Order: sequence, then C-alpha cells, then structure tokens
Amino acid sequence: MLVGVAIGFSYNWKISLVALGCVPFMVIGGAINTKFQTGYSDVDESAYKDANLLAGDSILDYRTVASFGHDYLIVKQYDQLVEGPVKTSIKKAQCIGFWFGFSQFVQNAVFALLYWAGAMF
Repeated sequence: MLVGVAIGFSYNWKISLVALGCVPFMVIGGAINTKFQTGYSDVDESAYKDANLLAGDSILDYRTVASFGHDYLIVKQYDQLVEGPVKTSIKKAQCIGFWFGFSQFVQNAVFALLYWAGAMF
C-alpha cells in the first residue's frame, strides 16, 4: 500500500492527496457493509431449527401423516413456526440492503470525485 501511495505521489501529488482524503470514506463504507453481513446466516439457521425438524419428521413419517389426513395441520404448524423468523429476516435483509447500497454509493462517489479531480488537475 505504501508503494502505491509513493507511486501516486510521484506521478501527481494533487490527485494523490484527494485519493488519500477519500480513504476513510471507503473504509467506513466497507466496514459497515461487513458488520451487517457477518453472522446473518447463523441467525437464520437457529431461527428455522424447529421448522426444519417438523418438516423432516413429517417427510420421514409421511405415511402416518397421510393416513390420519393431517397434511393441512402440518403445513399450518410449519407456517406458524416460520412466520416469526421470516419477519425478522425481512427486516434484517432490508437493513443490509440499505447499508450495501450506501457502501456502493460511497465507492462510486469516490471514483467519480477522483475522475473529476483528475480532469480538473
């Protein structure tokens, strides 16, 4: 990284200063994006554990479930087990989507600023 900064200053010190000033914005945008995406799958797996157990048991014992005619009860119970985690996942996905969009905006805004500074200098 230091070699890249040195090369940048040797070619054009003005643009290099602008680029160095933009580094914190790039780092903050990337850190926010990383923070929200880590651990997302772990939360989903634990929330869906009971629903997966119900689905697995009903598939293994399908003949018993079908013989009693309780297919609709299994589906209704599965929907109830999944309802809470789905709402939580939707809210978290919207939050992650917003911050991912923000980090992409910051990255493209920095590139636009650097192109503009290059054209001006």
